[in-house]
Amino acid sequence: MKKLLASCAVMTFAFVGTAAAQPDDEMGGDDMGGDMGSDSSGGGGGDMSSDDSGGGGDDGGDSGLTMGIETTFPTGGNGAAADFLYAMGDNWLDLSVGINLNKGVDPVDPTMSSTTFGISLGVGYRMYKPMKGKIHPYIEPAAFLAISDFSAAGDTLALGVGGLMGVDMEVMPQFTLGTGIGASLTFADKFDTINFGLLTASIRAGFWW
Repeated sequence: MKKLLASCAVMTFAFVGTAAAQPDDEMGGDDMGGDMGSDSSGGGGGDMSSDDSGGGGDDGGDSGLTMGIETTFPTGGNGAAADFLYAMGDNWLDLSVGINLNKGVDPVDPTMSSTTFGISLGVGYRMYKPMKGKIHPYIEPAAFLAISDFSAAGDTLALGVGGLMGVDMEVMPQFTLGTGIGASLTFADKFDTINFGLLTASIRAGFWW
């Protein structure tokens, strides 16, 4: 029988991907881009599209900002994660990778220890709401795959989908900080376990070029 678990987790990477907004003066205007009016985006309402929004397409080409890299701090635990972003028209493709390395010691026999290595991969599609100023809200549907222990990959494989709502703030040209909240549905233990998680992102720092 499948088990349904409810959990709250601190998201350390963008499935987990969270990307920072682009600088206003670099993006061909103050607006950040994208059509966020689609019901399939998992978090939007209303018509939020804009022909003069930034973040890609003609505006992105004029500004020269077409890629970005982002990381989370603090990472928490022994994990490390990074997001790589690429402009696609008015929106951004978010590719995330996370690495988890754990070494445990047997409490009964301290001379015995074990090391586990895991990895997670995610892909998201970032859509910004066009707004003037340095604050840029967004939504991002995403999907991810995670293997928590490669020595037992078949038993520790997890697949999931989710969505994120967040906000990014321009600190200085080409450097941003952001955070967000969201939810995910994860299938693990060979689909015998279904986890529903409410996610809160750590502070995200991004650099764009």
